[in-house]
Amino acid sequence: MKEVSFKLQKSKCYGMFGNNGADKTILTKIIFNKLKANSGAILLDKIAQENIDFKNWYFFVENNELPRSITVKTFIELNANVHHVKKAIIKETIDKFKPILDITKIKNT
Repeated sequence: MKEVSFKLQKSKCYGMFGNNGADKTILTKIIFNKLKANSGAILLDKIAQENIDFKNWYFFVENNELPRSITVKTFIELNANVHHVKKAIIKETIDKFKPILDITKIKNT
């Protein structure tokens, strides 16, 4: 991966799509401090990456080993509870993204 640069807007939900080997997982791990980049910087509102509070960020890795019966909502609730996020914030976040995550209209097509 070379010369990657992009800007994201606040309060938006983003996804990365690409072929196997396109470095999506590597980029995600670099953003969330799971891997160290060789060079460059990640800033959020001019805050250096090591000082970013990721508690309200969510990402799904490529190999979640979850039971097939678990819902996205339940997954978010479980993770939020582990990190002691208040129930009101969990509900607010789920309600905010519910329209984006609703696949009921397309799941039977």
